[in-house]
Amino acid sequence: MRIAALESFLTELVCHFGLQDHLVGVSADSDFPEAISALPRVTAAESGSGMINGLASAAVDPASIKNVGADILLGGIPGKDEDGTRLKRAREVVRSTFGEGVKFSSYWPRTLEQVSECFEKVGRELGAADRGVALSHNFKAQAMDWCDNFYERMKNKRVSFISALEPLSLARGWVPDMIHMCSAHSHSQSGGEVDEHTDWESLKRFRPDVMIFGLRGVDLHGSAQSLKRLERLDGWDDIPAVKRGEVVFVEGRGHFHRPGPRLLDSMGILVSAIAGLDSGYITPRESFYRLRWVELQRHRFS
Repeated sequence: MRIAALESFLTELVCHFGLQDHLVGVSADSDFPEAISALPRVTAAESGSGMINGLASAAVDPASIKNVGADILLGGIPGKDEDGTRLKRAREVVRSTFGEGVKFSSYWPRTLEQVSECFEKVGRELGAADRGVALSHNFKAQAMDWCDNFYERMKNKRVSFISALEPLSLARGWVPDMIHMCSAHSHSQSGGEVDEHTDWESLKRFRPDVMIFGLRGVDLHGSAQSLKRLERLDGWDDIPAVKRGEVVFVEGRGHFHRPGPRLLDSMGILVSAIAGLDSGYITPRESFYRLRWVELQRHRFS
């Protein structure tokens, strides 16, 4: 097998299944694990002349695919494709561009159940069915264990998970499902292709007990830096989550927004945020920052 992963979460899945030696190309935004850093990039953020659209969330460079000699393309066709028309069209493009010997598959989960199914499907396709099933089952078992153990600390809390500040947006996809799994109430609905735009007045009306800032594409330090802007917003100090210090800053580059193996780490961070657990209890130390700590360490985020 010579695999080209056209989405970063698929790169992570291939490596998690122990098949990194079969990777010959990865998406431009693939940054984990470190072992893939030197691999050729086969997608680009912007579509230019000769690039192929419709195989992944980013444009695919056919010349790079040919250069690495990939025979399996793991892609992700954004949007719904209930009748399989878009997948059929994509496979026709792959066949005409790369020949009959190149196989194309698309994975684009939008709910937590679809993420679990994706783990198993990718595993089966790559001859690692047992590892795909194990990853799916391990996520469910560990997540349910945490949710059972900390149920009393999480039940019925109102949670806003903010994925962007401009425009102010709420995370969708599988994140609301993860919040519901914690027996909490999510500000946004599950599924959806894009995050849900909202406004500050709507957020204040929701009166969240917990606010989580996991800005898409932004590291932990960058998410914490957003406090400077948030403090200037009208009514910031009146929000229940702010009054109680239940505002949490998390990493939004590799966690939460990628439906890969690190989603279990994200679940641990989410449970900690909602249940009021310290970083390091069920997650690695400094895997997230709480509001009071960021306020005390303000000089680090100036």
